[in-house]
Amino acid sequence: AGGLARDYGSYLQTPDTIMPYQNFQWSLCQVASRGTAGSDEYGSLRMVPIMDMINHDANAGGFVELMGTESYDKGDFVEAAMDEAGTFVVRSIRHGKRKPLKKGQELLVNYNVPGYSPLDWFVSLGFVPPERWSQWTKIDAALPRVRTTPQQKTGSGTGEHDGTSFFSTSSSSAGNPSTSNNNNVPMDQHHIQIEL
Repeated sequence: AGGLARDYGSYLQTPDTIMPYQNFQWSLCQVASRGTAGSDEYGSLRMVPIMDMINHDANAGGFVELMGTESYDKGDFVEAAMDEAGTFVVRSIRHGKRKPLKKGQELLVNYNVPGYSPLDWFVSLGFVPPERWSQWTKIDAALPRVRTTPQQKTGSGTGEHDGTSFFSTSSSSAGNPSTSNNNNVPMDQHHIQIEL
């Protein structure tokens, strides 16, 4: 987004409160979360109004891109002419079978991204579908938990206390630290407790 803003930002009309970088960032997020994959011939990633608002269901049918050669005689579900190639069709299908919609019933589609992890779903599409909920993997923190705590004793500044390591740094200004807190610990001395 930064490169696009640098190269083309001067061509955009934006309100004074929005920077060109923010506009490009928003636009890229829209394409990433709402774009529909298709054939390279007609555009491998396309924004299709209204179709991008159809919700996902793993048991629904997918987006179908017409090639322009479909016919009933060949067993296809639609007759298509060559000038209709690249058109997307969404059919009401549940569990592989055609299912007519009832009045007020929502049309659903399978986004068909089997290689997406739960994190991919969340980052790219803004949600994690139920069929991916059980596939989370807990990752333990790479670093120990850290919290700030008052110094337990004055002296060297490091020491052991109930299996916990204490580290401190001092940065007094002009060698005259303030000691106005309740523990008589210099206010500019920082103590970090790391639980191991």
